[in-house]
Amino acid sequence: MSLAPPQTLGLYSWQREAALTRLQFFRDQMMNRVFPAFANIEQEALEHGQAIFKAGLAGPASPYGDESHLAEHAHEAAVVHHGELEQVLQTSINFAAATIFHAHWETPVRDWLGREAPMFGASKTQQKKIEITKVEDIATFLAGHGWPFAKAGWFEKLDELRLVANTVKHARGDSARELCKRRRTLFWPYNIVGEDEHLGNAEPDGTNLVIEPEDFAAYAAAVEAFWVEAPAGDED
Repeated sequence: MSLAPPQTLGLYSWQREAALTRLQFFRDQMMNRVFPAFANIEQEALEHGQAIFKAGLAGPASPYGDESHLAEHAHEAAVVHHGELEQVLQTSINFAAATIFHAHWETPVRDWLGREAPMFGASKTQQKKIEITKVEDIATFLAGHGWPFAKAGWFEKLDELRLVANTVKHARGDSARELCKRRRTLFWPYNIVGEDEHLGNAEPDGTNLVIEPEDFAAYAAAVEAFWVEAPAGDED
């Protein structure tokens, strides 16, 4: 006797649990371990400058001249060190956000629907779109099977995350321009000026992306909501 095909396109409980467990672990490690490691970079930079100053005083004649010039050099070194630490932190947040999309939404969605969609009559065109895993194509396919998740309150954040991931990957292009239109404060220097201040027509650049930990948490919450709210598949 042949097995009856499933009636509901959805997640098995083990798929939901696996997706959520991996996502939540990654989010928590970044929020509770990685990002907090940079909480005291101002003090670290100050101590770096002080160490340079003390070493200069204790060593042979300084190439920077007298004590006041040595102090100025130490201060400049502290500023540079602080900037380098800020850059490491920002890069970590930006790439962590992109990872949320690629590793914790895109890849598991592709694995899930790549396995399930053929049993629900997906055409070759639909299967190819699932392999590419564009958010809009996945939303259209799942809406056709009873889950219009593009209407969910968290969808806007998920779609913003798509643009963030593409901007991190490509730096410049359509995604960066669209992201800047939606939230220009995700780019430096727009994050430090007034909303009505005009800064010319500079091309949005992913190398100036300034995702905050709060943004990262919001993106993770949107992906988490996707996996929580996805319909359940037939377990039997």
